[in-house]
Amino acid sequence: KKDLQEFYLGVRHFLNMYDRADENYVVYTEQERDKRFKLKLFCVNPAVNLQECLEKGRSAVFFSATLLPIQYYKKLLSTGEDNYAVYAETVFGQSQRLLAAGTDVSSRYTRRNEREFRRIAAYIYEAAKGKAGNYIVFFPSYKMMQQVWEVFLKQEGILEEMDVICQESGMNEEERELFLECLEKIGREVMHPVDNHSADLISANINLLLEYLNRFYDRQFITRHKVNNEVVAKFERELRRYFDSGKCREGLPTVAYFAEKACLSPGYFGDLIRKELGISAKDVISSHMISIAKQRLASTDTDVSLIAYDLGFQYPQHFTRQFKRLTGQSPTEYRMASGR
Repeated sequence: KKDLQEFYLGVRHFLNMYDRADENYVVYTEQERDKRFKLKLFCVNPAVNLQECLEKGRSAVFFSATLLPIQYYKKLLSTGEDNYAVYAETVFGQSQRLLAAGTDVSSRYTRRNEREFRRIAAYIYEAAKGKAGNYIVFFPSYKMMQQVWEVFLKQEGILEEMDVICQESGMNEEERELFLECLEKIGREVMHPVDNHSADLISANINLLLEYLNRFYDRQFITRHKVNNEVVAKFERELRRYFDSGKCREGLPTVAYFAEKACLSPGYFGDLIRKELGISAKDVISSHMISIAKQRLASTDTDVSLIAYDLGFQYPQHFTRQFKRLTGQSPTEYRMASGR
């Protein structure tokens, strides 16, 4: 069934191209090694087809650092005679610029997998760690941004090491207008002839935009207090269920696990818990785990290593180290102090 569906879609795609074939297309044939015959329709001048799409809107902007030579691309991308080009010169000096290319990563749809997301997340982390400052990371789609963000958050202690926020949907109309107004100001400064004030004005407007985004982000936790309380209550129920069911033997629960249960992104879920409880979601998990460990140490003679395994630790020494860090005592010292 799948092969038949793919064949149908392939034939339909070819026929759609065939209906458009004109002097802007090149038709060629090829005898392949397996004796199959290939007929290829190749559009060498897409201007007509693109113009048909462009006329459905009021205007369009093609933005790239590689649209050179410009006259060639003006003819290739549209049949319009009144198109114009604008060159935006950078306001930053040579010492303030860096172009670095990661040749082992790609945003192509066919390459979007966990392995690729880990590499991209590593690049983001290393770039931000390399020099103190503010960074904005852009993605080709909202979904890919969320996928990389979830991988990025899996790094141990990342939210304690860096102040990171991720775009969330939910701006109201007034917030959208403020956001677009800030972008418009930045755009005007970029297009303005470079002078002694350009870099400062652009930086100031970017900082203003970031402050507004922080306000919009924080606003969600204030206006949705009742909903947030329900999320917290569900988190606490799921946390108890995780340990009570023995699922912890498969491994310690992660923030991403509970975020998925709440149908939220890990970043937003973590921020929500911190806003409502004053501590991170990871600390809540650790606190619950330690309280269970204390109860078992004080009321049973079960070996410390078995308690560690039951709580999801692969190595008992990791449990001992975390227990001492959070309580100030080793598990053995705590048991002795409890009278066991």
